[in-house]
Amino acid sequence: LTQHPHDITGVVEAAHAVARLLLLVSTTNFRTELTKVAHSVVAEYVTGTHKGALHTKVKRELCRGLYKLMGVSDKYRLAALNASLTPGVKDTFRLLHQEYKKYHQYRGMV
Repeated sequence: LTQHPHDITGVVEAAHAVARLLLLVSTTNFRTELTKVAHSVVAEYVTGTHKGALHTKVKRELCRGLYKLMGVSDKYRLAALNASLTPGVKDTFRLLHQEYKKYHQYRGMV
């Protein structure tokens, strides 16, 4: 993308499609099956972003779907994921989880 900055629109559209797919799957009858693999998808995203930076628009689109996945996962699987990550990746996951808790997690207050 650094050599061809005009290609960013296609990548953002693909990230938006992935986020919509994750939103759709997390709200339908597939929720129980998704619970089993949601932490793996989050782990792949975190390790991938640790290897290389993402464009901010792409990151914003993907995080929408990842927040839904984190909402589907229970706290025990997320804690196990946090324990299994390497130290550098663990910091990236911690930041993602803090953003999820601050901006996306439902707390029951209006």
